[in-house]
Amino acid sequence: PFSCRDQVANLFSIHLDKACHNPSFYNFHVLFLIPKLIFFSPIRRGKNTGRNQKTAILDRIRRFHSRDFLPLWAEAVSNQEKLTRSVRKSQTSVTSNSNARRAEKFARLGQYSKAIQALDSYGVADDTDETFNVLKSKHPQRPPPTLPQQPCPEPPSLSSEVVVSAIRSFFTDTAPGPSGLKANFLKDCIVTPNANKRQRFLLSITRFVNLLNCGKSPEDFRQYLFAANCHPLLKKDGGIRPVGV
Repeated sequence: PFSCRDQVANLFSIHLDKACHNPSFYNFHVLFLIPKLIFFSPIRRGKNTGRNQKTAILDRIRRFHSRDFLPLWAEAVSNQEKLTRSVRKSQTSVTSNSNARRAEKFARLGQYSKAIQALDSYGVADDTDETFNVLKSKHPQRPPPTLPQQPCPEPPSLSSEVVVSAIRSFFTDTAPGPSGLKANFLKDCIVTPNANKRQRFLLSITRFVNLLNCGKSPEDFRQYLFAANCHPLLKKDGGIRPVGV
């Protein structure tokens, strides 16, 4: 909600700055908890959804500042389990009706390209060993590349203007990675109503992007930061199309 953007931008700025000041596993972990613990959607929607969502987000931000991480995590996990059960129930038989419901949901969120894709979807493959083996066969294992021995040139320092341009270049319905951090969250933060919070967020995320650009993210966090979720989408001919996000 528009009325939450100042507080959201401020929360991101605080933890982006902490990650830049001390790029530890803990500080990166807390930063990337923000999407999971703050932005999970309510299960039920109604005419007061926007107002209820605003109240919920502001309350979660207050609790996040108080480091109330474990109860927030329990709520987010419980919410996700309910959503997962709902999705699995609707996918037991992929019909035009279930696709229409998904398309309507995306359309209400303004994600029109996803809504169109949902109408022609064949669903997702079951979570089985057979599906996993098919995915594995499509992603054969290889040894890591050999890095050059000579020193690498210094990476360029990216300006705030470049970072803003990159954020704005994302499509509205760009899917998030494993952390749940959507491009829309960042796009909202760079147009937050409060000019001071907007400028602080821009400076904070520019510092953070340059930190990553210099390869200074904590080594033990990189497997999470640069990982992708693999979704086994069903094809028309019955095969599986793996999509990494």
